[in-house]
Amino acid sequence: MANDHSHNAKQAEQLDTPVYREGSKKAQLMELLQDPGGVTIAKLAAAFDWQPHTTRAALTGLRKDGHAVEKLPPKEGESAARYRLAT
Repeated sequence: MANDHSHNAKQAEQLDTPVYREGSKKAQLMELLQDPGGVTIAKLAAAFDWQPHTTRAALTGLRKDGHAVEKLPPKEGESAARYRLAT
């Protein structure tokens, strides 16, 4: 497992973004943002039992760490914007 961590650390160095501890809230947030269709603030807030402003602050923290978080338009018939990690 240590080899896997060092591999992830090398990838992070190449991308100039941090690797978060497995199971941490940031790691879980990153996992949820992997969905190609994106995820809404409401769904992220519910997943962590956070308020919407806390959820937006967490997304800002990821951006400050160097991750590209995209804001997507709402799905047809919905009003909430969606977010995902840029690929």
